[in-house]
Amino acid sequence: MLGVALYDAPAAIQLENLMLPTKWVKENVVPVPAYKAGRLDCRQPSTHGKVLGHYHDRSKIRNGKPNVRAIYCAGRLQVATRWYDLGVQSISRDIFLGRDGSLFRLQGVLLRKSVPNPSVYPGEQKRLWADKVARMVVLRLMNPHVVALEDDARKRYCAVLVAHLKSRSLQAASLGRRREAIDYARAISPEWTRRELVQPRHPTLRHALLFSLSLALKSDDAADLLHMAAWLEYRIPVFSREACINLYSSACRQLSMLVPEWHANSFLCNWKAAGSIETALEQQYCRVLDQASERSVSASSVIGLAGLPPVADPDLKLDQKQTAGSRFLED
Repeated sequence: MLGVALYDAPAAIQLENLMLPTKWVKENVVPVPAYKAGRLDCRQPSTHGKVLGHYHDRSKIRNGKPNVRAIYCAGRLQVATRWYDLGVQSISRDIFLGRDGSLFRLQGVLLRKSVPNPSVYPGEQKRLWADKVARMVVLRLMNPHVVALEDDARKRYCAVLVAHLKSRSLQAASLGRRREAIDYARAISPEWTRRELVQPRHPTLRHALLFSLSLALKSDDAADLLHMAAWLEYRIPVFSREACINLYSSACRQLSMLVPEWHANSFLCNWKAAGSIETALEQQYCRVLDQASERSVSASSVIGLAGLPPVADPDLKLDQKQTAGSRFLED
């Protein structure tokens, strides 16, 4: 069985601000087992260009069998206040959106032109391919006035990121350390590049928090950044500035316990030896769930048992010696 016939999306996943009438069709759209089981995270750049599923086009029968075409991942797409996994095909102009392990074809709207096959793009160029595809879909689905407003807000958010990055790089250079965008990007995740760091496709609270931790921003600067990202992501004032300060302070306390070197060296932390922020937090998440399962208590109770002490702004410890022939200190 390839699924049900015509499927009208429930109110919880209806697209908003659409220019064209659409219906969500689940018939003949088969996700791959990894995506259906939730093991394929479309937020990661490494998944761009991978197969999300297959579409069995029964309008084109060959030898008594429908034409089967692959649906390629183009990252995640934010429409109004909701997030979807975006899928496209290299031959047809159909648009596929996924959520909770299910894929749907949008009936009643097509891309203005077909997209190239992602297999022709090597390595990091798949990120550029995915961003271009997402842009094509947004322009096709949403009101152009809404798109223009969101683009302007995103540019202002990215300008703030670049300003903080330049400030930290100059401060590091004044202390004899070389810290560039790629260093702070890899501090968050080994898969991140400068583009993920200062040019995200959509501003999110998660991105702002990881960026602030990587650069060890002051509480006021981090709160302003988190407040802006939360507003742009949720479109409703659910986070106050005070809540953002508390959120950032809690994240700093946890990270200082998980990575003592970050507590000691702040934005000069040598993440090549310490790992990455994303890895440290994910490992802690797994430990909390494991302990909660062993003790048969809630995860919040296990987090409370940790008793993390409050941590002040970390002081810099510059005890390394300068290398010969270089004006920068060696990590």
